[in-house]
Amino acid sequence: MSRLENACAEAARWDARLRACDCTDADRDVFAAWHSHPDNEAAYARLQAALTLLRNNGTDAAMITGPREWSLRRVGIGLAASFAAALLVGGWLATRPAPDMTVSAPAAAERSIRFADGSAMLLAPGSTMKLHYAGDTRRATLISGSARMVLASDQRHPFILYAADRRVTTAGSELSVGLSSGRVQIGLLRGVARVHCWHGLLPSDMNLRVGQRLNAEIGSDHARLETIT
Repeated sequence: MSRLENACAEAARWDARLRACDCTDADRDVFAAWHSHPDNEAAYARLQAALTLLRNNGTDAAMITGPREWSLRRVGIGLAASFAAALLVGGWLATRPAPDMTVSAPAAAERSIRFADGSAMLLAPGSTMKLHYAGDTRRATLISGSARMVLASDQRHPFILYAADRRVTTAGSELSVGLSSGRVQIGLLRGVARVHCWHGLLPSDMNLRVGQRLNAEIGSDHARLETIT
């Protein structure tokens, strides 16, 4: 990892730590020492500028409030910071997709994808996503691995995500999705998302709530809901 990549990654970690409810004065003193280095100061400033851009596109997860939501809020803030850091470093240069294309992340690094409407995806190392994103259509299919998504709100043109035998429909939200060991996991950090399953006697639909993660066996209508912590 280059010096720039390291500084950006550290800036994302510091951003999440400073916003946490249990951040201490000692943490702030350590941050001040870290921030005094010119490279770190520049990386942190660039991160804040990128986060501001995300917020202006309606992707600020910090709007979640309430005592029970603190851990989820920290997850959302960390997600936004991760996106912002990924968009800044040379090793994670963003891809602007063509109308139809398949994008893969290398085995040892994440890969970020940005769209003209302000949406962004971060593919985990070794993951593959098929994209169809043109005109009024916003659609993606997770082929393998996992991804985190900040999807711009558009009530007229909902985003449709396919993951194995599940279909997720959302007008705009923050999602995590993954395929592993014959299971599909879909988590909701912000917004509203509806999950469709076409197994069983009748197709079924369910609305995910913020802080919930669907954990389902592929090829079965059996699924459980978990709490994102």
